[in-house]
Amino acid sequence: MITAMRTIRLMALLSIAMTMGLVGMDTAHASSIVYTKGGDVWRSSPDGRHQTRLTRDGGYSSPSQDDRGRVYAVQRDAPVGGITPYDLEDQVVVSRSDRFTPDSTFGYQRSYRDPTWVNNRELLVFNYGLLVEQAAFFAPKPAGDPSFGQWFSDPDVAQIGDGELSRDGHLLVLGAGGGLDLNNIAIYRLSANTPPDAPERVCTYHSKDGSTVYADPTFSPRRDALAFAQDAPGKRADGVYVWSLRRGCTGTARRIARGAVDPDCGPARPARPR
Repeated sequence: MITAMRTIRLMALLSIAMTMGLVGMDTAHASSIVYTKGGDVWRSSPDGRHQTRLTRDGGYSSPSQDDRGRVYAVQRDAPVGGITPYDLEDQVVVSRSDRFTPDSTFGYQRSYRDPTWVNNRELLVFNYGLLVEQAAFFAPKPAGDPSFGQWFSDPDVAQIGDGELSRDGHLLVLGAGGGLDLNNIAIYRLSANTPPDAPERVCTYHSKDGSTVYADPTFSPRRDALAFAQDAPGKRADGVYVWSLRRGCTGTARRIARGAVDPDCGPARPARPR
């Protein structure tokens, strides 16, 4: 059984030059959501009523929170001497949070992306279109000797990705669709035999016409809500949304931050300032 508690949700670094750092900290609400908007990191209550801007120097992406409410994010360096950062497509690389670590230190996994920690040792990662199981586990190790194992694909959709397990390990949320654009959010239930068995799909969330694209779905600490980014071109409906699951997979998600991206749900208890 997977233990979904995380001490720190480290970023998989997909860039040659970037800086990972502690970007801000304030007293978290009982449950909170961090996201980026206009290049800066914000923290919000799940209902959107209390929002705090944590940075003002811009260039941030992929914020996350550890169990103490500390916020981490990636900030790309500005070009120096004509050298510009670039992304490494479909390659998961793990680095220490306080400095860039070469990919030989912990090893790396080619042909996969969308990494997220599921415990203190393993990452859930996804393949896009190589005729293998799309969900897999990657366990980085010092000295570059990682382990890897494929998990499952959903036969009812062409592509799954961008997923996250609930903290208790009982539920899995994924983006799902017919290609690289994931126009559904799918929730799965894990049993005592998953993994290695495939999880059971419980329900999906999508727009009526299927044109909306979703990204970064993330469970609240008590898995009674989902936050995700939504992009509906031409409809001014982009931003971070929260979908309440207190009555099951019913109702419609509510936008809490227009123009925001990269949501990540935070701790269920207040953070203690250091």
